Amino acid sequence: MTSDVLVMGGGATGQLAAAYLGKRFPNLKVAVVEGPRKNRPIVGESLVEVSVDFMFELGLGAYLVENHYPKYGLTYYFKPNIDDPADRTYVVDEIPTAPLILSFQINRFTFDREVRDRNLENGVQLIDGSVMGVDINSCSGLHVVTVQGSDGERRMLSARWLVDATGRNRVLAKQLQLQETVKEQKNVFWFRMMKFNPEILTCIARCQLSRPE
Repeated sequence: MTSDVLVMGGGATGQLAAAYLGKRFPNLKVAVVEGPRKNRPIVGESLVEVSVDFMFELGLGAYLVENHYPKYGLTYYFKPNIDDPADRTYVVDEIPTAPLILSFQINRFTFDREVRDRNLENGVQLIDGSVMGVDINSCSGLHVVTVQGSDGERRMLSARWLVDATGRNRVLAKQLQLQETVKEQKNVFWFRMMKFNPEILTCIARCQLSRPE
């Protein structure tokens, strides 16, 4: 089977990449290789504004508003000396008003399923299997990907372009020796508030919020 673009990996990143390519270049034949759904840790429940803007562009705005929780950026903590893990000094920056672009706290299971179903409706071909090997720029002039299906049978897929969305497997990064060790310290904290009134954010900069004794 030959595609214009073959996306390796059927998680959120791969499905969103396929959704964008199908919308931006409707004449391209896009396929996604998605492996078996295993019980693995899922990250990406807490979105940021730039990713939400991208999802609105894909037509997912109404779906996010109606099915997932809005998230407001209240306080940001910046570490001046990022290279020193022992330095616990932080600079605190509070957002003065509600952001013009919302972000969301999403349920990754329902979100991933929604994007996948939309891709099917929009003509993206989903291929059941796991990527076993990649022959870049083969003699045919195309990239050839070996995929093993859930039935154990192997097949060869070819494409003009490849998108590596295999996550922790990093198929192309390992093959092309592009892996780099991440040295930065990364910490993320989030919380949910019941019956939160976003109007409170409009007066953070000018109101003195009293703290209970």
